[in-house]
Amino acid sequence: MSYILSIYSNVAFKEYILPSIDNADYDITIRNRDFAINNDIKLKLEVLTEQWSIKKNSEYTVSKN
Repeated sequence: MSYILSIYSNVAFKEYILPSIDNADYDITIRNRDFAINNDIKLKLEVLTEQWSIKKNSEYTVSKN
């Protein structure tokens, strides 16, 4: 099964198709030129037993609404 990660800001919207892998780490680079942010952000993800999650990193904050 494939998953799509949607990321948006006030100036951009982009979808990333996550690979069909399991028990692995995966990185997505959110480019500053695309989203009008100060620096690129390397978003660290992991998938365990087909469950994707965002790994903690000092470059960003993860919160649940």
